Amino acid sequence: MKFIQAIKDKGKSCVYISHNIANVYPVSDRFVAIDRGKVVGSYNHE
Repeated sequence: MKFIQAIKDKGKSCVYISHNIANVYPVSDRFVAIDRGKVVGSYNHE
């Protein structure tokens, strides 16, 4: 997770694929949920 945070701190984009949303949420500004190849939601932190 430190690597992902370092990328974010530099203002870079990263595609992080995980089945565990608890890992994704803390380091994301935006994420997209996909189920069986279909987008089921797009979320932004506010």
